[in-house]
Amino acid sequence: MRPLPTIGLALLAAACGSGPRIGNQVQNRVALGPTFYSIQVNVLTPACATTSCHSGNPPPNAPLSLDADRAYQELVGKTSSQTPLLLVNPGDPEASYFLQKILGTAGSSGGVWTRMPIGAPPLSADEIDAIQTWIANGAQND
Repeated sequence: MRPLPTIGLALLAAACGSGPRIGNQVQNRVALGPTFYSIQVNVLTPACATTSCHSGNPPPNAPLSLDADRAYQELVGKTSSQTPLLLVNPGDPEASYFLQKILGTAGSSGGVWTRMPIGAPPLSADEIDAIQTWIANGAQND
């Protein structure tokens, strides 16, 4: 058996990179900030859009897909399946069920108390702040 040329090894290593993956695309990491892209790459994909939770169409264990190609359309301006609140109410973080689920306060608005991500550590204060600010700024698809 012939050894792979050096260029072949480099291409193989690049194809198996350690960057976050969304579908079949490797997504570039960006600094966490109040943009949807940043929240998708830094929070939703690694913490929520997992095979056991909010990934797939439909997801196996939740009615909401947070995969990169579906998350924005499924979150913004859509009513929750657990309460009449919008998941993301642009400009109004306090009236956004998605934020309430992350904070663990959804039961106070008639929803389900379970904090997300379920079975995992809570999101960091910086992650929550980025989501809250993004919603307050109008929840743009940026």
